Amino acid sequence: MSGLHSFAFSYEAVRDLLVPPGLTPYIASTPASTSTLAPATAVSSPTVSFTKGELPKALAATKGVTDPYGWSGELLASIYRIKEHFSQVLGPRQGSTSDPTAPSDGDAPQGPTTATGGPQVALNKIFHHIANNTVPESIRHALCSINYTILEKANGKFRPVGTDSIFNKVVNRALLEQQQPHIAHLLQASPELAVGVKDGISAAVGMAFGELQACESTPGWTMLSLDFKSAFNYTDRARLHEIVADKVPGLLRAFERHYARPTTHCIVDKLFKVIDIDVGQGIVQGNELSPFFFALYSCEVLGLLDATTDYRCKIIKYLDDIVLMGPAEDVAADVEIVKARAESAGLHLQPSKSRFYMPRHHSASITAIESALPDAVRETANTGMTVLGTPIGRREWMKKQLNDKAKHISGKLNDMLTTGVSLQALLTAMQYVPSLINHLYTLPPSLTSGLSELLNRACKDTFVKAFFAKVNLSAPAGAEGHDVTLEQLLEARLFTRANTGGFGLHDLVERGPVAYVCNMAKLATRYPRVYDRLLEDASRADDFEAHVQRAGFQMATVKDAATQRPAEIIALRSKAALDDLMAKCALDLQQAYLASREWGVSTVLTMRGRDKLRRLSDTTFAIAVVSMMVLYDFCFYVRDSSRLYLLA
Repeated sequence: MSGLHSFAFSYEAVRDLLVPPGLTPYIASTPASTSTLAPATAVSSPTVSFTKGELPKALAATKGVTDPYGWSGELLASIYRIKEHFSQVLGPRQGSTSDPTAPSDGDAPQGPTTATGGPQVALNKIFHHIANNTVPESIRHALCSINYTILEKANGKFRPVGTDSIFNKVVNRALLEQQQPHIAHLLQASPELAVGVKDGISAAVGMAFGELQACESTPGWTMLSLDFKSAFNYTDRARLHEIVADKVPGLLRAFERHYARPTTHCIVDKLFKVIDIDVGQGIVQGNELSPFFFALYSCEVLGLLDATTDYRCKIIKYLDDIVLMGPAEDVAADVEIVKARAESAGLHLQPSKSRFYMPRHHSASITAIESALPDAVRETANTGMTVLGTPIGRREWMKKQLNDKAKHISGKLNDMLTTGVSLQALLTAMQYVPSLINHLYTLPPSLTSGLSELLNRACKDTFVKAFFAKVNLSAPAGAEGHDVTLEQLLEARLFTRANTGGFGLHDLVERGPVAYVCNMAKLATRYPRVYDRLLEDASRADDFEAHVQRAGFQMATVKDAATQRPAEIIALRSKAALDDLMAKCALDLQQAYLASREWGVSTVLTMRGRDKLRRLSDTTFAIAVVSMMVLYDFCFYVRDSSRLYLLA
């Protein structure tokens, strides 16, 4: 069954999840599309500009990513390499005239003819406007949006997953790179903030494991895990605005770009109808800056940014999960501080989800914890507890837990062989894979060797049996004896999330063909002659038709895609098209697998010839699309006092 058919939520249920009751929407004192700066904060918000190295590095990091609007990292990277003037790369128009002011016949954008520079210059200007929050309303949503895709979990609860604009990703990654010295200065005062930046979960688990090793023989030493309820959604934007302005003013315009006014999310409901939900508070997960913003907010309100903190015990915090470690009496006292500070900031602890582990317990220590958290659950087996999905405790128990997890995912993958690749099956399996991979990088090899072997074997068997057999293909000669490692399978995108370039998690489709068709549809609608020239070559036309079919469209209706929102495009496609797409994805995976055996995985993933396996994005197409977007959408005027400036 298609993943889309598994949606069974209502508008009210989704709204209650994303918009907690009782919260007043936050709206900044000035429109977000102009300066967005209130007088009180304007002095702290300098104009953002990038050095030569920051944007190329951010662009390189987005390869393999396609956003909900069909823009891919490869496309932007191709555009950015082109420095020639538009007239040089596009060539003369058909029917051109000597009069530069003569009206065009549809194959090029209308508007002022004074724009200079090529695609790289144009992209730099786009990134500059996004970074400084000066994007015009007409194209703001396409360039600066974050949308949610709602997934239904097996227990009936909903899981929102953010999908960010590729332009947001590039700009925000460049901003994080630019602000690294400032962030590093903050980290000196608050190591807890580090786990909200990069590779945080590994750092948090590693710190917890190290603390356990040092203190597990101490009587009364306690490890207590706390959890906030929907913490991202309850984050107070007004308070966060003040914190960002005070602590990291270089990211103030980025905050205002995302949160100065309510954000709108487009969601496909169970009847394939697209609904809009406005969210006026909280932080949207799925954005490059979201983990840092939440870590900054929660560390500040909990008093973890102050080097002279009044907490007694060791605190490890990863986003909305907190682990306190120390003597039971100190842990109990610190819990009271955390509760009071969290409530004052609008964050609510869930006592029933609290767990504590006391390797050498006695009644007085247990009483101290229970007095602070009566609903907390003690790990009575006294073997260990799970910290951020990783078992921490006695060595033999940890080893058994890890092996059990590997067997569990092996069973889930085997279920996919018999029940089909449904959205729920993929979601369940993929929830385990990143967690288990994190174990491999965090815990000692002596504990994870068995896990690694079992996981590699499970993934290899699934790849050979499921993805080859799904299209009635025999496994290639010698496949069973070929060592397909976990890393190779991951690089082949078998379990990659959709919002990072893979298929399956968000909408059970490969986004490459959809991205290509959407962009070509816009091109065909606005500039038919450019579109025709691109398809004059027979082989290119065949490739385009193949992509159209893979994306679930018919050639006769391609132009219809230009008038649809991304969520509507996904909703328009039939179950048969999705099922057929999965089979063709399997064929692509087989081709990638065979090629990787001959040339090596790293070569296959970067070689030009693999475009047909991923996304068709060549220089000619890149030039056409960026010229369409930049010269049409960015030839606009803004008034500054009595003067007019052309921003194209």
